[in-house]
Amino acid sequence: MSCALTKSQFPVFTIYAQKSCLKLRPCERAWCIDRVQGYKLNGHVKRTAQVVSRRDCIEMCLGENEFTCR
Repeated sequence: MSCALTKSQFPVFTIYAQKSCLKLRPCERAWCIDRVQGYKLNGHVKRTAQVVSRRDCIEMCLGENEFTCR
């Protein structure tokens, strides 16, 4: 197969989008949250919360007033 892509021709960044219905206000852009697997935000934590699901975590973050959830 001479027309097949070689490994170096694959895009560096691949986007996977997943539609989610959230209970909060709609976002101003096409997606409301960015998630990068294998990474976490480090910084000054004022409080933490335990949630049951990723969806609950996203809804809590988007409903936050002390910082901008992105």
